[in-house]
Amino acid sequence: MTTNLVIRPADEKDRLATLENTWRYWGEGKTRDEFVENRLNSPQFQRSRRFVGLLGEQVVVSLAAHACQFRLNGDLFEGVAIGAVYTREEHRGHGYASQLLDHVDRLHADDGIKLSVLYSDIAPAFYERLGYIRCPAWLGQAKIGPDASSRDVTWRLEAFDPTRSLAAVEKLYTADQRSLAMSIARPHAYWEFTLRHRKDDRFHWLLDGDARCHGYARLAMGRNQELRIVDHALSRRSYETERALFSAVKRFAAEQGVGNVQFWVAKTPAAQECFEVQPRDEEITMVKALDKDCLPSSAAIESCEFFHEVDHV
Repeated sequence: MTTNLVIRPADEKDRLATLENTWRYWGEGKTRDEFVENRLNSPQFQRSRRFVGLLGEQVVVSLAAHACQFRLNGDLFEGVAIGAVYTREEHRGHGYASQLLDHVDRLHADDGIKLSVLYSDIAPAFYERLGYIRCPAWLGQAKIGPDASSRDVTWRLEAFDPTRSLAAVEKLYTADQRSLAMSIARPHAYWEFTLRHRKDDRFHWLLDGDARCHGYARLAMGRNQELRIVDHALSRRSYETERALFSAVKRFAAEQGVGNVQFWVAKTPAAQECFEVQPRDEEITMVKALDKDCLPSSAAIESCEFFHEVDHV
């Protein structure tokens, strides 16, 4: 059998092969047919570009590339988010994933894409050897006791329909991210995509005692029935408003009978007061400059701790 890896954009047959390969790893208890159908109908799968490496006629390694945008020091850059990097078990240890990722990075650079991001579920050293930089990546967790629902109710959450208030949500997010050296930019079409892709998420305004809006929280139930803050933004990021949001979410969890809250968190004073904050041991944020003139500064790397789970691929 040939040992020369042939790399190419995935055709329809290749895309099905990637799903066959990854079913046992990412199937989450679904049958093969259920998993394939679910992924084929997923807005995220449909939006992605797939690349594969073949030995002979067999797809042995694959990845997905998702178009995204970054705001770096106030300037907008085209980027790519890499996900679903997978090598068939019997072909691991030969550098095929490295070859594929290096090829795709160079291809994107030739297309004028400036930055790449991925979220590593393996030891980050693998991606660091390919030029990716590990960023701060924290997980906030809190056990919710029955007394949480009876605490100060000056600030509260109020559910709303994001399809009717999307312009206001977009404006809040953009304003919230403006002070960061680097952030994920979200054009209107991207917002519409996330609403299709994550249709079960629930949006809530953060209101003060005078019913004035100070931000929003996007909430979802996790695999283990924990409440997750998958996205949030504040009109004015401060200790008081952050603490108000986190406390309101914990109170909401208590009212819903949910015993645990988790989310990707920036290690701010308010977060550390309201949650146990620890480094994430998976979904670790890593970025790479595909253009030497677009190297992120240390401040930009540090600001990646504010990336949200809703942008994960």
